[in-house]
Amino acid sequence: HPDFTKLHPQQNLTESEVCFFINCSRGTLRNKLSAKSPYHDPSFPQPHYLRGEAKKGAAVRWIAGAVIEWNRLQSAR
Repeated sequence: HPDFTKLHPQQNLTESEVCFFINCSRGTLRNKLSAKSPYHDPSFPQPHYLRGEAKKGAAVRWIAGAVIEWNRLQSAR
């Protein structure tokens, strides 16, 4: 598992790293991102794609600083 204490704010995180960091399943993460889901969270950071547009085979990543900040705000609730 990654050491989140040493993350650079601009570092890219994979889907599994984000799930580990916020302690959720991949399905839960995808529900947070899907506007069609009743569990959609518009405040959750959107991923970006390393190999062009969103398509099958594209590498999806999140900016660590955005995920850390979102998690911090959730903990403050």
